[in-house]
Amino acid sequence: MGVGEARWHVRIRRTGWLLRGVRVERWRTAGGSVRCGRAMVNGRGRAIGARIFFGRRGSEGVRWVLRCARPLAILICMGSLFLTSIGERAILTARPLAIHLMKGKIIVFSPKKYIAEIIGTFVLVFFGCGTAMLSGVDLVATSLAFGLTIVAMAYTVGSVSGCHLNPAVSLAMFLNKRMSLVDMAAYMVAQVAGAILASVLLMTVFNAAPGMSADALGQNGVAGAGGVFGAFFVEIVLTFIFILVIVAVTGKKGNPGLAGLVIGLTLVLIHLMGIKLTGTSVNPARSLGPALFVGGEALKDVWVFIVAPLIGGALAAFAGRFLLDSEK
Repeated sequence: MGVGEARWHVRIRRTGWLLRGVRVERWRTAGGSVRCGRAMVNGRGRAIGARIFFGRRGSEGVRWVLRCARPLAILICMGSLFLTSIGERAILTARPLAIHLMKGKIIVFSPKKYIAEIIGTFVLVFFGCGTAMLSGVDLVATSLAFGLTIVAMAYTVGSVSGCHLNPAVSLAMFLNKRMSLVDMAAYMVAQVAGAILASVLLMTVFNAAPGMSADALGQNGVAGAGGVFGAFFVEIVLTFIFILVIVAVTGKKGNPGLAGLVIGLTLVLIHLMGIKLTGTSVNPARSLGPALFVGGEALKDVWVFIVAPLIGGALAAFAGRFLLDSEK
């Protein structure tokens, strides 16, 4: 290195066969340009070598040359890797693994929380929609099934993923800066996957059971609210109330120990009000899963139960943050 240059190192952990180790060295000249960088990505004792070439500050370019790399490590971990230099700060992002380094702060991708979201949403849709199918959409039984499932999952997977089980909840958490954009997107994918898996199992079980039918899977509808616009408004209001409670009770002024119980009981209340109107969605994943297999009107109107809850969740996030000071 020449006079006036500085070196910056970041190291993170390495475990198992997957990428968990990154070593970055950065050289900056006194004139402000980055001459070169070198990264070593380790997987089970063997290295993936890479060279990074930069232009001047503000117009950096990146090129990777890989050698001695395990194909699985490349496939899962390298993705589109780029390094951006801004003043004395550097951010290294590996997508889709989502490893972020900023001034030594390390966020390591862990699949556990996404698997937890799949499991939680699966249980929610399976028991909630399944109870609706068995009971003929009985108001009390269906409301309790959805609410009690949330309580159970909150104290089961809540410590792993936060127990969102709902894209509208994840959106609210992202808007209030409680999670990253990458995490929000991954949570939403996991939630939809869980809902689809539950719908497949419900369809399989009810088609195989004597005297049962899977013509309806607890899907939502707009007729009870007077049409699309009525259902849209109802879902925004119900989702706003539901997620406002979530934002408040899980915020800095809330009581995390009671959060699962409070949220579950609130969902019971929301269903008691909304079942006869729209079937109560307040959850895009819960609506999309059954609609994909029922088709017809349910699939045609499913956009209402995707867009309206997301709007309600966004409004609740802002209300919690600026009116209830949930983030202070």
